[in-house]
Amino acid sequence: MSASSALSPNWPRSTSSVRRSAMRTWRPSSTLLSIRCQRNVLPSVPNLPTSGIGFARHDSDIREKSAPNLRPSTALLNRSPRSAVVHPRVFRSMFDKKYSSSIATAYIDAGEGPPVILGHGFLCDARIWTPQIAELSRRYRVIAPDLWGHGDSGALPRGVANNRHVAEQYLALMDELGIDKAAIVGLSFGGMWGAEMIFLQPDRVAALALIGTYLGPEPEASKQSYSQLMETVRDAQGIPAAMQEQILRILLAPATFETKPDVVAIVRHGMSQILSERLADSVLPIGKMIFERRDAASDLVKIRCPCIVMTGLEDVPRPPREGEQMAELIGCPFIALPGAGHTPCLESPDAVTANILRLLRFAHWS
Repeated sequence: MSASSALSPNWPRSTSSVRRSAMRTWRPSSTLLSIRCQRNVLPSVPNLPTSGIGFARHDSDIREKSAPNLRPSTALLNRSPRSAVVHPRVFRSMFDKKYSSSIATAYIDAGEGPPVILGHGFLCDARIWTPQIAELSRRYRVIAPDLWGHGDSGALPRGVANNRHVAEQYLALMDELGIDKAAIVGLSFGGMWGAEMIFLQPDRVAALALIGTYLGPEPEASKQSYSQLMETVRDAQGIPAAMQEQILRILLAPATFETKPDVVAIVRHGMSQILSERLADSVLPIGKMIFERRDAASDLVKIRCPCIVMTGLEDVPRPPREGEQMAELIGCPFIALPGAGHTPCLESPDAVTANILRLLRFAHWS
């Protein structure tokens, strides 16, 4: 499908072949894609205060604990003309009896309404969803967790060794929050475990947006490159400044460095805040899950909920052809985002948000 594909108002939910035929009739606004995706100015977004973070404690005793500070440090995060309300949530989840361990998960909980869960990618945190939280929280309850070892969350839970295990943990998080069903928006790794949630419990996912992600196997050449990178990080016991700059060039489109310094600062800050003690027990194991993931492409035909696939036209880790392949298997629209790399939620925020909202409206998630 072309970059101008969009959601059909008569979205069928039968076989993939029928859906593919119907999907080709849906056309989004070409103005949105060609102009909004290339805007150099990010929309105004609210400041996300410390009180907007919940801290999930998978523990055997009942306790409440405040989450650490978000530590916003860029102009983008410090803007606050929009008045999206951020609601704190503090809760206790069940003790993990299987592995006799407790699990700590920090998350942003904003707005009220049907729940939407935002899953971020590797080496960043929930703050990359700031523009989307500002808009979605006006009509939805938005849950944006920090991946373990990232942001303010604790260590990777014991026994979590693959993407399906991660999906199980986030289904458990939904249970603890009293959420029976949610729409899932996943960037990169967030899309991988988001799709696995559907494969595990399809009735609990109302809609799925896959952004800059791929459910097929990692190509061998890139798998070797990423393995070498992780070995360097392991040996250095940290992410050296020079390597951070190298990773930034992988995550962001070239034009982003010239036109959107706030975006560069947010992504750089997310990497710099990863604690050295979390590298060995969380970050590197998650990297292994990503790059040695199972080939789940054949399972995509099982997806029956409304879905959309978006990819930045300048995405290096996940090139557009992978997104097109997934959209064809699912039978859903594919949106190519001009001027965006692997972080389109910040690089093309208006287009990403607008297409998420279209998906949610189409799914009657209101």
